[in-house]
Amino acid sequence: MCGLFGFVNRDLTKLKLTDLINQSLIVNSLRGIDGAGVALVDPEGEVHMYKRPLPGWDLFQLSPTKSIIANCALPVFGIVHNRAGTSRGNNVDTSHPISYKHITLVHNGSVHSLHSLGADYLTHDSTAIAMALADKTEKEALELIQGSYALMWYNGEDKTFNVARNDDRPLYAAAVKKSKTLLFGSERGMLLWLAERNDIELASVTALPIAVHTKFSIDPTVKPKASKFTIHVTPSLPQRGSQQPLSNWEYTPTALNSVCVAMYDGTLIGNDGIKTFKFKRKGDPMYGWLTPYESVVEGMLIEKKEYRLRCVEARLASSNSSNLKAELLSTVAEETPVIQLPNLIKDLYKPGQEVEFTAEAMYASSKDSSKRMLIGYTDDSSMVEVRAPQVTNPNIEKDIKYIGTIKAVIPGNKQPYLLLDSASIKLPRGQATLDLCGWCNEPLTRQESRNNDLPGMPNGESLCNKCMAQFNMCAN
Repeated sequence: MCGLFGFVNRDLTKLKLTDLINQSLIVNSLRGIDGAGVALVDPEGEVHMYKRPLPGWDLFQLSPTKSIIANCALPVFGIVHNRAGTSRGNNVDTSHPISYKHITLVHNGSVHSLHSLGADYLTHDSTAIAMALADKTEKEALELIQGSYALMWYNGEDKTFNVARNDDRPLYAAAVKKSKTLLFGSERGMLLWLAERNDIELASVTALPIAVHTKFSIDPTVKPKASKFTIHVTPSLPQRGSQQPLSNWEYTPTALNSVCVAMYDGTLIGNDGIKTFKFKRKGDPMYGWLTPYESVVEGMLIEKKEYRLRCVEARLASSNSSNLKAELLSTVAEETPVIQLPNLIKDLYKPGQEVEFTAEAMYASSKDSSKRMLIGYTDDSSMVEVRAPQVTNPNIEKDIKYIGTIKAVIPGNKQPYLLLDSASIKLPRGQATLDLCGWCNEPLTRQESRNNDLPGMPNGESLCNKCMAQFNMCAN
């Protein structure tokens, strides 16, 4: 539930815009305190931007924020964002506005199936939208988004301010009376309050139409252009143990005290410093279920494995956009057979696409002991089996996350699976091993790093098995 504010300025003064920006950063903090940012576009089309993983009331007091507002010539366009974090942590990169090539974007909502936008599973979802808007036509990018969104962005190529939304997130436009200036915001009441506080008389405040992309030129003589696009309808997968499909990735209503199966998603530390266990339930892909933290229980939980919960709060609609409380009933999910995927797997996974997965088992080849068969499951909500035959990389181990490229989607006898290119398997970006052999500089396996350390080696370096054998031969 992020907070958006923006404007297309045709005649407001610099002083009035400065007050609107600062006040919107404060009032929009009610919608998110995990990050805030401002981007202003001057009459030449240059972007002046600053953002930090801080609440809006802190950001507007910082010298860099004051500097960009003061030094930017009378802004033609402006976008302000207050973030309620949903993915990839709270840091400068995930704070908005998102800048990618010629796109500067703010986003309210959550997006899944990032591969449809041309991004991998490690990409921040709002960044994936900006990448698609930059690398594809805007209509094509909007029609690929799966999830909830209200968007405002500046396109540096054609120097336009753009707005669009689907029916899962609100966005309002306020027309200034006797002017062509427009204000935009996530809440109607916020726009009314900002206008009244700054002596701005409004002609109207209306909700932006759904599935309509509106473009405003930096040239005030060019009329705004509106064009329709089609909202993406996601092929749905059946729930485990059920033949009832999820419709368009909508929420499956969760009644008070209902028992469900959910995937453990790690430990969450709230703003108050209190730890909780976070679980993600199928049919509820964007928000989590939180159970009380217990150190004894933590050792029993395994990420991406499923457990039984009793929901002590109810979520009956997608508009309830927050993490809710639950009780952990068991440390294993009972009666949860492996999901049987229909032919829709071919719509979700394509040859050449990268997928993130966890290795479950490695089997030696009966014909060639140097080659192994790898079995695992994807780490997205589909939990699809992956197989990679003839793996020769000795560093691959089970229970570790990897990325691989899909070679083919195989129907299988009982259920489909993804056949991976064995040579493409690697650790996710940012998790590549830094342990190298102290002599030959080749990557070490985890076992080699643990067992082959030598006294006197600089920086605690270890040797690979080959170099370790040479050392032992020399030592004897």
